Amino acid sequence: MEPGTIKLAFPADAGFHRTTVFGMSRQLIEEALSKHFGRPMRVVEETGPQALVGTAPSIAEEEAKQTAARHSAIDARVAQHPAIRNVLSILGGTVEHVQYLEPVREAPSLVPASAVPEDD
Repeated sequence: MEPGTIKLAFPADAGFHRTTVFGMSRQLIEEALSKHFGRPMRVVEETGPQALVGTAPSIAEEEAKQTAARHSAIDARVAQHPAIRNVLSILGGTVEHVQYLEPVREAPSLVPASAVPEDD
């Protein structure tokens, strides 16, 4: 950040996000930032090899990392489960596919609970 400016950098594989932010959504983003900071703000793209050095991972990158770790742990538990090991030793074969059941996440509410009328 600099006075009146928010600098954003995108990895090479984030073309969709770059196009969205610096295309049709730029005006909306700048208006929202201006309202938040109480002064005119612009969004500019930071480019170059140093643009992403030392940045924190995005929320999506963190979620992908956590999902990969969860899947690896599930794969390990499945491979070591006594029932599966017995079936494979008796019938032969290998585990070809594990279906992961992802936890259900509630969508965040955009309406404060106090604004929702109660059912009478």
